[in-house]
Amino acid sequence: RSTSERLQSVLATLDQKNPDQKVISDLIGSLALDPSTNVRLSALDALYPHANQPIVRSGVLATLPREQNPLVQVAMIDFLVAARDRAAVPELERLARSENINQAVRDAAQRGLAQL
Repeated sequence: RSTSERLQSVLATLDQKNPDQKVISDLIGSLALDPSTNVRLSALDALYPHANQPIVRSGVLATLPREQNPLVQVAMIDFLVAARDRAAVPELERLARSENINQAVRDAAQRGLAQL
């Protein structure tokens, strides 16, 4: 499917009040695997209303170490901090210390650690 079709699919989930686990899993899959930065960011936005679900927080946290785009990394850090996910602390510490990571990502990780 085209990027536009994948994006439309993700955006369609925003209207759902109580999506089932398949929809949640599909959003996490889009966040983890979609080649388009816009689709990944939209999937993360669609997951915000469901941040209280452990599967959502763990899915975002599991995806963070593999993400290469600094914009998406910062958005994921912001998500985990907004969700008050203390399980993210070790990963945020790793990102904050890593010299190979974009400075904006390191800064976001440090801010996140201060808030958690």
